[in-house]
Amino acid sequence: MKKLSIVLSLLMVATISFAQAPGGQGFPGGGQMNFNPEDMAKRQAERLQQQLELNKTQYDSLYVFFLAQSKEQQNLRKEFEKIAQ
Repeated sequence: MKKLSIVLSLLMVATISFAQAPGGQGFPGGGQMNFNPEDMAKRQAERLQQQLELNKTQYDSLYVFFLAQSKEQQNLRKEFEKIAQ
């Protein structure tokens, strides 16, 4: 029983340590993906256009929505970086 608890403890420690990405960002090398808001919005809208077979009006509406959302996320990241420093 004692051996089993030691093995489980080591397994848990190993799992937790490998789950942590270098740099804490979750991307290889600890880098952060820096897409501009226009590219992000275009990618998201195009993906939904392909999956849902949207028309031009629907695509444009989604693009505007995703662009506003991406810009807001970018601003929040910048504010957070200022606070975190």
